[in-house]
Amino acid sequence: MTFDGRNLSPIWSPDGKRLVYASNLPGHFNLYMVNAEGGGKIDRLTTSEYDQFPSSWTSNGNLIVFTESRGPLYRISVLPMVGDHTPKMVVESPSRLLWPEFSPDGHWIAYMSEESGAPEVYVSPYPGSGERHRVSTEQGFEPFWMPNGRELLYRDRDREKFFSVTITSRNPFRAEAPRLLFKGKKYGRTVPVRGWDISRDGQRFVLPRNEESITSPVTRIEVVLNWTEELKRRTPRK
Repeated sequence: MTFDGRNLSPIWSPDGKRLVYASNLPGHFNLYMVNAEGGGKIDRLTTSEYDQFPSSWTSNGNLIVFTESRGPLYRISVLPMVGDHTPKMVVESPSRLLWPEFSPDGHWIAYMSEESGAPEVYVSPYPGSGERHRVSTEQGFEPFWMPNGRELLYRDRDREKFFSVTITSRNPFRAEAPRLLFKGKKYGRTVPVRGWDISRDGQRFVLPRNEESITSPVTRIEVVLNWTEELKRRTPRK
């Protein structure tokens, strides 16, 4: 799909026909879009002197939410994919902001913030400046919504425990206390885009898992001198 520069954090469009990703071709990581089938024109979506990474589309494909670091400040912004393509900042903080995710109905954004002194998962309304809600209790990472919009999932710092928060009301927003969904071996975590996902039917998870290497360690090195002479002997003469 891409062949120049460093290209990171691809996310699928809801219809599966496009990919938006971050590329450092201009020097900083900005947002680009490419046809998911390959070929065609690569479109640059943003121009900024700050690093930007896409995170989530709305289900109708009209908006992308992305993160941006501006020196000591961190931002979560949305980028319209139709009409005026001017980004709009929705959350700004001197603390790290990561993994913003649109709810399936597009009215809420879940994300991680460290403003309390520890990484926790929050939910903010979109659009608007209404009340935001903390949904994790003992640190939370990489949140995302179940396809039905009635559950929000996240994982713990050690990448071994996975939690579910049931949304009991969306207007006004109400949520139950987190419950342990399952435990597993240490899975990989990626920044600033989450490193796990769920199938459209909500029945299967996909997670990268770090496995210990089974390759034997290198214990000796062989040096071959005059190897060209052996090559001559093994090559038939014409």
